[in-house]
Amino acid sequence: MIILGVDTPFAFTPVYVKKQLLNSRAIVQGVWVPHSTSLIHERGAFDSKRLEWEMGIVKEINQTKNMFVSYLNSYMQHHLRIEYGVSEKKLIPLLNGIYIPGVPYFTQEEISRTIREFNIPTDKPIIFSFGRGATYKGFDVFLQALRYLDDLPVHFILQVAFFSTKDPLLRKLKELSKQVKNISVIFKLSYEFPRKILQWENTELVAVLSQNEPGAFIPAEIRIYGQAIALVSDRDGLPCQVNEGNDGFITSINSPREVADKIRYIFQLSHKRKQEIRKTGKQRIIMEYDIVKNFVNGILNLLGKTL
Repeated sequence: MIILGVDTPFAFTPVYVKKQLLNSRAIVQGVWVPHSTSLIHERGAFDSKRLEWEMGIVKEINQTKNMFVSYLNSYMQHHLRIEYGVSEKKLIPLLNGIYIPGVPYFTQEEISRTIREFNIPTDKPIIFSFGRGATYKGFDVFLQALRYLDDLPVHFILQVAFFSTKDPLLRKLKELSKQVKNISVIFKLSYEFPRKILQWENTELVAVLSQNEPGAFIPAEIRIYGQAIALVSDRDGLPCQVNEGNDGFITSINSPREVADKIRYIFQLSHKRKQEIRKTGKQRIIMEYDIVKNFVNGILNLLGKTL
């Protein structure tokens, strides 16, 4: 029997089930599958109860036979071992990925219609960023960087979805966007819109400038289409997903100017060089970020362990 406790609220489930079945003949293997921790997402403002809960499950797993902690990338592997004290032999890979057969595709005509609906020019290169309305996503840095790129012959798009129209970050982004020329700002939840932009023939670059991000899917979602080039921040779980200059780029987010300089550099690369990066990026996602293959490999790895 394999029990997966996915994310923090269910972390103790595998250990609890194992203890309930101590007197049975069942062989129980359990895994806590953390997608993040309080030491990442709540950096500087820790929830002591959550942290105590997480440290508690690590202690139990380290001391309990056939209990493990999975990691979704090399950053999380290091984080769980160094900052939480998970025993090296108790760590197993259950690597991040996307369901490749389920990736949505749209025709260029369908995408063009959507772009025109938002009054976005169809004849200009696109530089794009998108995601949930949260401070750690770095959309303020993106907008501040664009002020240094007014001379580029491109159109910028920012799509951010908020839970509340009263969110202070929404007001801040609206004000910052007023200082940027050639930009479309869309504060609307849409699953289809970003996927269309990611595969639009004129999309040049997509920026993922988050911090406190253990293993976002967006770098994989960008590159699977082989169109846009991914630019990620140098923080936490993002840089381990990109080989600088090979399948994407990494930028410091210490200042908007640094981000702007990196965007300009990428935009000015030759068409041939961009095509090489796009092709390599897509190949990497197919080879390394297939969630079905990664999950099967993780379970097989688990079945081979008895610790």
